[in-house]
Amino acid sequence: MEKVQQFICDYNSKLDKLNQQISTCSTRNEELQLEIRFIKEVEMNEAIEKRVLEDNELMETKLKKKLNSLEEELQKSSEEFLVLNNVLQNFKIKSAEEVKKLHSIFTDERQLVERKAYAKMMHQKYLYIQAIMKEAEALHEVNKLDMEVQTIEFNAGRRNYIYTGIEVKSADVPTSAGRFNDVYLALSPQEVYILVKKLPIDLKYLEAFKHKKDL
Repeated sequence: MEKVQQFICDYNSKLDKLNQQISTCSTRNEELQLEIRFIKEVEMNEAIEKRVLEDNELMETKLKKKLNSLEEELQKSSEEFLVLNNVLQNFKIKSAEEVKKLHSIFTDERQLVERKAYAKMMHQKYLYIQAIMKEAEALHEVNKLDMEVQTIEFNAGRRNYIYTGIEVKSADVPTSAGRFNDVYLALSPQEVYILVKKLPIDLKYLEAFKHKKDL
């Protein structure tokens, strides 16, 4: 796991460096091309007119020297651009070959991480179920008292029957939680999928219960 993480870190660092160099080189090429074009299409024409009309070659000579220098720089920069792109492609291919060697090791480690993660989830589910069963005892106690009260009324002829069941006041789906004082105890397969995938999920119905001291 650590080897793969280190490899990815090094890969991203080198990739960013190469991309930055290519971007800088590309920008410089564009700047040179624009500058060369401006000299040829604007400044050189003005220099030629100056030479013809004023018999002054100084500006034209200076521009030719500058133009030669810029064209040489553009040629070197263009070659460097090609070299950098070749290096980038070779780096990607070489990195893919190297990471393939790590993949089998990573696969084993990934399976181990998955087993541990799901085992911990199942442990939390066990604790969750135990908590529901424990807290449900209070419901059974009040239901027992309620039945005893009903029995007294039944024996006196004040009641025709006795309610014996416990009504489960938990919504079937999160959207119905409002009808049950925001209580929704279930966790559907779709919700498990969303949670594991770290997809957006509406947990507003849990807001009122997130601070244990308030219960």
